[in-house]
Amino acid sequence: MENLGGSSKSPTLWTSKRAMQSWNSQRYIFGQSIPVGFAFKRPWEGGHGFQSQHYAGVAFDVCQTCSAAKRTSLRNSAKNSGVWSYVEPASLTPTWVHFDKRALRSACASRRLPSS
Repeated sequence: MENLGGSSKSPTLWTSKRAMQSWNSQRYIFGQSIPVGFAFKRPWEGGHGFQSQHYAGVAFDVCQTCSAAKRTSLRNSAKNSGVWSYVEPASLTPTWVHFDKRALRSACASRRLPSS
């Protein structure tokens, strides 16, 4: 079983039902364990900007300890699954995979979602 808190030391992990449904779907689709490095970060734990999807409880940074081949496979699986709002390209996160189930568009231009 993965540690869904990642590096968070908070006793409470805030998230959304949509994010957890996406997580469970991704685990099923990928068919393997997915080690979690960062998820559900609280603002006082640092490491992200204040508009972070991690602070909103809907982002996952995973597979930091995986081989490059497994990260590529997971990233492709996440992109093709259709369950995530955003999957970060390998050029921005080459040593981990980031995906999230955001409710709103990001304020950051590099992370904008395609128009619906």
